[in-house]
Amino acid sequence: MTISAITGAPATFASTRRRTAREMLNGRVLTVINCEAALDLASFLEDDVDGLVLTGEARNATMRRLRSIYPDMVVMVESSSHHDHFATAAEPFHLPGDEHSLFGVPTLEEAVHDQRSAKAAIVVLPAGYIRAGDARALRAVVAGANGVDGDDILVPLYLDKAWLADRYISQLMAAVDESRHPLAFAFGASKNPLDSKAKLELHARLLAHGAGSVSWRTDYAGLAAFAHGALGAAIGAIPSQRRVTAPDDKGQAHRPDDPTPYAIIPGLMHHMKTGAMKYERYVSSDAPDCLCLECDGRRISRFTASQADARACERHNLEMYRADVRDLLAATRGARPGVWKQKAQDALLAHEATAAATGMPFSAGVQVEAWAAGLQVVDVLADRASEPLAH
Repeated sequence: MTISAITGAPATFASTRRRTAREMLNGRVLTVINCEAALDLASFLEDDVDGLVLTGEARNATMRRLRSIYPDMVVMVESSSHHDHFATAAEPFHLPGDEHSLFGVPTLEEAVHDQRSAKAAIVVLPAGYIRAGDARALRAVVAGANGVDGDDILVPLYLDKAWLADRYISQLMAAVDESRHPLAFAFGASKNPLDSKAKLELHARLLAHGAGSVSWRTDYAGLAAFAHGALGAAIGAIPSQRRVTAPDDKGQAHRPDDPTPYAIIPGLMHHMKTGAMKYERYVSSDAPDCLCLECDGRRISRFTASQADARACERHNLEMYRADVRDLLAATRGARPGVWKQKAQDALLAHEATAAATGMPFSAGVQVEAWAAGLQVVDVLADRASEPLAH
């Protein structure tokens, strides 16, 4: 029921102008998720801050279905281009053709058309993985994307983590300046690519450059970048979706022997397998209860290896991230780094309290420690310090 139906006031209608990719990404934290799990999570999204990036074979069909059910949802698809292909100057994108097709390999324009036909809110280009220091491939991705018309385009840059170094940062910023479309930065490694304070600071500085870019396939580091000026973030629902790996690298699972899901422990900025919570961390004391809408006061360690619990854990994690996003959105741009620093300092104290209660050391990890100390990011926010983030 509309407000006008309740109050009797004349109805007014917002402009029907289609929002651009940059407008839709501004202040939004997306969830990268396999299309098979996306249908379950979709009904828990909040239109103003959430959205989906679908992976998997049936991603286009799933996107079309979701958009028919939720026409205002910000949903898009991501191909496996970064996992199947190293970008080169000659072939910056990966456009595999159907071996049974009469038409051979599609063009980039046809791949874009396919996403638009499947009702993508934003078109994600199928860029390849860029080896460390391959400036020619980097330029080719940006130049090729600039040849694609439309204001619904997002250009992912899948970069080896070695790009996050002082000698390369100016090249990456130049890519931002030269691109006519917003960029999404994802960094590749077999484990966490943002494993030092120096890398975290360069990451935040890069993501805030210009009009801001998107932190792609990430975790809490994406929210840290957003706090320091990034446009938005795309956070993976599971560990393999929170980073990228090179086509010749399979990545490394931290605990392949434990099939339980990774759940965010409330207040700690910490993902942990629930099996490890039960049998390793919270042995002498109970795991904490969680008050999010999904958990409703139940214990955080309750999620089992069942598919139903995996989906429930994804909803819990979404609620945890969203609460932090809303806290950041409630602050002005200039105040957000301080809000994030305070959250990290609180998380450090929570780790210390947990260590005392359980009788075991509990490291918060390099990321939380770096955020709690405060990232030294170039002041790119000076001219918009008091400007609230528009939606």
